[in-house]
Amino acid sequence: MPIGGRVAAEEDFRQTCSRVILLQYKEHAGRTTLKIKINASDKEKVLFKCNEAISWLDASQSAKKKKFVDEQKELKTICNPIVTKLY
Repeated sequence: MPIGGRVAAEEDFRQTCSRVILLQYKEHAGRTTLKIKINASDKEKVLFKCNEAISWLDASQSAKKKKFVDEQKELKTICNPIVTKLY
């Protein structure tokens, strides 16, 4: 498998985590309605999973593309239903 595929999968996974974390920073700046649309439990679940994913990414630099894709799917399974409440 070409290294570009693994690198692209890793970068896509990092971007997914970053988008959710960015929502948290925007909330602190008062620019989103997270508190209104997402309850505290769901918000905590999403942020915990994103932080867990980022820690895994930092510790798994040599993982195969499939592992990055699988980890991203797991993250999206938890986060997407909650984040879609914003729209």
